[in-house]
Amino acid sequence: MSNATFEPDVFVMEACSGSDCAGSCPGSCPVEAVALDDCDAGEADEARARRWRHQRHRQMLWMSCVVVGLSFLLQVRPGGLVAFHALESYPLPQSCLSRSLFGIDCPGCGLTRSFVYLAHGQWRESLAIHRLGWLLAVSILLQFPYRILGLRHPEGLPLGRRIPVWYGRMLIFLLIANWVVLLFE
Repeated sequence: MSNATFEPDVFVMEACSGSDCAGSCPGSCPVEAVALDDCDAGEADEARARRWRHQRHRQMLWMSCVVVGLSFLLQVRPGGLVAFHALESYPLPQSCLSRSLFGIDCPGCGLTRSFVYLAHGQWRESLAIHRLGWLLAVSILLQFPYRILGLRHPEGLPLGRRIPVWYGRMLIFLLIANWVVLLFE
């Protein structure tokens, strides 16, 4: 592996072929540093795309940690507001603009309370608040292995391009379909 320093837009990581490796690698290292000047424009664009995907994986991993952590730190108070355990008398304000401004629930209304109920093992209450809360909670938990694999994958696409897009679209469709059903109940 090359001993060069890594700076943004200067180096790209490529698979090591063993014989071409600049270091003392016997060919078992997964990647080596190649200067972007040595790459053509297409390779440089792909390197930027890989860096962006890896950055996105890190961001989504942290966001998932925050959601899971808050689910355990919050509690649902009587009246449906949520508050931190230590600050029960200071509930958090309403977070849905649709509900606050127009009095209409949005497709995600109730997900916070549903996640909090799930984190505390109150399955029935979670389903009563939002029918798809469990599915989105599982999706957030699946972010951990997916994002870690994405960070380890050379291209940042452990499941390819189609599966994550399909899964995201399916979740959005289910949220909207659930919302439409609730509007007519």
